[in-house]
Amino acid sequence: MPTFTKLDQLTNHPAYKSLLKSALSRVKDAPVRFTYFDKFKFGDKTLPLVLVDADAALVNEVKKKTNATAVGKCRLNEQDQLVFEPESGRLNRSALKKYLSSFSGVKTVWVPAAEQETDEKEEEPQAPQTPSERVNQAGGAATAKAPTVAELTATFNRLLPIAKQAATDYPAHKTRITEAVMAAQTLIKEGSLAEAEKALEKATALLETVKKETKGGTPSSQPAGDKNGAMAAWQTARGQVIASLKELENKISAMADPEGDAAIVLVKSIQANLTANPVTPRQIAELESYLKTDAVIKDAEAENGFGITIDISKPLLAALAKLKP
Repeated sequence: MPTFTKLDQLTNHPAYKSLLKSALSRVKDAPVRFTYFDKFKFGDKTLPLVLVDADAALVNEVKKKTNATAVGKCRLNEQDQLVFEPESGRLNRSALKKYLSSFSGVKTVWVPAAEQETDEKEEEPQAPQTPSERVNQAGGAATAKAPTVAELTATFNRLLPIAKQAATDYPAHKTRITEAVMAAQTLIKEGSLAEAEKALEKATALLETVKKETKGGTPSSQPAGDKNGAMAAWQTARGQVIASLKELENKISAMADPEGDAAIVLVKSIQANLTANPVTPRQIAELESYLKTDAVIKDAEAENGFGITIDISKPLLAALAKLKP
């Protein structure tokens, strides 16, 4: 059953946020359709609306109220980031990333390097270059020779094994390194050669920066045995929390109360947001923020009338602390 099915689910922004987090947690192996609306009325507030895992009839109803900005599919990449791929319309992924960053527990939105550069240029306009400024460093023609696909591919193939080794040597920077290299590869495949050349230069510079920052050593001094023990402690605590949430879910379901469906969705959203294997600093930080600030967790921990004690934040935050390098 889709997460979004009725218009009344979109009347309250905090409730919508919880449902969207639950919907985005379903984005795993297979792509899920999304519809993005740049402006939507939540009561007296006008904010962006992202519908993921939504009933088609509901999407059509919303389109009658406001125009859809972009329609496409959402998936996870190898770096556990949300990739929104529009099939029609135009999507500002940098703006979407900023918007969803306020939703604690939601994975980071991937933004191509080319779009990041465009956004920076839009935010900080610069004066047009004069012909003399466009002359290359060798003092030749005003326009340098554009690189070929073969040249860029060869550069990428030389850089890739170095980047893989750096990601292994410096795990705290693995996400940054992988993003930079994959952005260059994507631009080469798309035929955006000038942007690909810049992306390769950025990736190369990043590798040098990482080496300097870590002074040739690995950033984490935590022994492998300690890391494995910390992950086991997290998974144990997570399993106990999920077991208590499932028990609460079953109790609510047994009541056969129509209003119980909304409560079950929120309980399920908590389970979905508890990452099974948080290995990157970003995942750990997002989980910590989610556990400390999300109102749904506080509601779940409150006295429920079923005699079930729900303790979420305390044991999970203690387990997360052990995972920090």
